[in-house]
Amino acid sequence: MAHQSARRGRLPLLALAVALAACGQEADSLASSCGEGEPALELLTGYGDLAWPVEEGGAVQVHCGSQGLRHVQIQLVATGVTPTYRYAASLRDFESGEIYGESAPSVTARFYQVDGACRSHQILLVIDALSSAIEGRSAILAARIDDEDGRAIAIERRVTLDTSRMHCEGPPL
Repeated sequence: MAHQSARRGRLPLLALAVALAACGQEADSLASSCGEGEPALELLTGYGDLAWPVEEGGAVQVHCGSQGLRHVQIQLVATGVTPTYRYAASLRDFESGEIYGESAPSVTARFYQVDGACRSHQILLVIDALSSAIEGRSAILAARIDDEDGRAIAIERRVTLDTSRMHCEGPPL
């Protein structure tokens, strides 16, 4: 129970982090269209131009923030949907289903136009677990969008959590 209440207390912090990540985008880079055809969604990890597709069974790096929080960075790339959408994302343990991190519920956002594609802002999934407890764990990284026209797309990838490049001290705040 304390685990859940600690995570709920972080949602405002997560919402702030998401808002700050979007601040760097210029208004004229907002997408006006995400193309026609069947809706499709791709899941990226990494930061900005250095983001890469999340492959089934691939490793996802866990990062340490400046305040000691652990997080996974994701972005969404979509086609065949409206540029304005609502999203939810989560990272959960593959075996137990325990939620390691999740986005604030049903956040409304707008895609940016990046190299002809509709790409989301940076989404941080704050992880409420010690590095040693999640290193090498198999997890499900999931995201869902619902666009303004009522189309819904979801994507899930089974991943391995990689904390080898982290140097967090102590437990999460």
